[in-house]
Amino acid sequence: MTNLCMAISGSLLIVLIALSANAQPAKGAGAGNTGGGNPGGASNSGGPSAAGGSTAAGNAPFESVMLAYGALNESMQALAARTCSVAVKGADNEEAPLIVIVDQASLSNLAAYDAFDRTARFLTSTYTSMVPPPSAFTFLTTAAAVGTTVINVNSASRVSVNDTLQVDQEQMLVTAVSGNAVTVQRAQNSTPAAAHGNYAQVIDLTKINAQPSAVVTPAAAGAGGDVFSDIVNAVAAVLIAANSETGSTITIQDSSAALALFFNLSKDAKCQTSKPQIVYPGIYGTGTDLTNFNSSLDQVINARATALAGLAAIQPQTAPQGAQPPMRLTAFNTLDTSFTQFFQSWFAANGTTGLSALTPIVQGFSLRQRLLMEKGATKTGYRRQVYVVYVSVAAAGGTLQDRKNAISALTTGDWIRYSGGVVVNAMVLSRSGQAPLFSGVLRYRSPLTHIKKPIDPNSTHYGDNMGDVLPR
Repeated sequence: MTNLCMAISGSLLIVLIALSANAQPAKGAGAGNTGGGNPGGASNSGGPSAAGGSTAAGNAPFESVMLAYGALNESMQALAARTCSVAVKGADNEEAPLIVIVDQASLSNLAAYDAFDRTARFLTSTYTSMVPPPSAFTFLTTAAAVGTTVINVNSASRVSVNDTLQVDQEQMLVTAVSGNAVTVQRAQNSTPAAAHGNYAQVIDLTKINAQPSAVVTPAAAGAGGDVFSDIVNAVAAVLIAANSETGSTITIQDSSAALALFFNLSKDAKCQTSKPQIVYPGIYGTGTDLTNFNSSLDQVINARATALAGLAAIQPQTAPQGAQPPMRLTAFNTLDTSFTQFFQSWFAANGTTGLSALTPIVQGFSLRQRLLMEKGATKTGYRRQVYVVYVSVAAAGGTLQDRKNAISALTTGDWIRYSGGVVVNAMVLSRSGQAPLFSGVLRYRSPLTHIKKPIDPNSTHYGDNMGDVLPR
């Protein structure tokens, strides 16, 4: 009997070893005693392996999510080291450089402000071009009877022969000018001759209807020609197309990458030496920015008010039957439609965020202000160097590996390992240069591993962490 038991035990051991060998658990696999269940949905009772992409999008095991964020931090640590190695002063007498972190939301806000800025500049310059020239207006210095052919005006220095003048409702053709005495042919364009009193307004319709001064093409947003603006827009166009979640099981916001980069920049040894100012526009803004933004709006409003005041003098006049209204009046009314739409669009609420359209414009203005290099009395001509680091999470995911065999079924439970990784678009730009200082796609994946216990496992038993947040 004893020999039989030993034989059966030996056979069972051989079977178990064979089963274990067939399972081929990877070296170094951590044995997780799941007690029949695990966060990935695997169980001890047979079934297909949970490895690979069995989890739904956005529903990855929490362990893989943690590893993916760990991979993100590793990637941002490398990007911070690269950034700090190139973000240096341009001259010894410059201030510490400025590093601006931008993500997809930042570029969207920047694009919103740039579009707003160009529209505002266009409206300002166009309204300015509509202001009638001073030579278009003067007034009578003596009354003019019905048969008078020479009228005396306050100033005829810019009145020309063949100009058409309008006094009250009557139009006159200028045939000669001598000093401030203007010889005219009365009752032009089917308007009857009439008596006009002293100080009656004289409008030079020819001057008003003359071609307005050329509209100056608006400069790049922010101030003056800005090649850097074009670079940023080009980067945005390329990376927006590449920023897609293709079958990934984990979604990581760009803001997480930006915050991780912010932390690693502040801890990098080279940056601790150069002491740059680090700014993430997603959480940055000042009261001064709002004041400066309001002043740019004032330019549009003041230009419109000036044009309106200049054109108001001719609006009460009645044009002859069949005559066309002055070109500036027609253009002003047309432009005012765009002006109204321009302002009304700010108050339209975003269907997703509920914020007004003005919110990203103001945030984009703050970012544009950060990107402008202030002039300074240094060898480079600037007060400090400005560097931009662009980050955008292109993809993130993880793998759950579930190993089963006879030994795990009888003793430890499933042998489960996790991995997580990220792919991040990254670029480092210098405000004073055109070529990117660094451009690449960072990819990092943790090896399949067993998640370690937390540093302070006791704290995981509590339902909240308010004790860690509130002051003691």
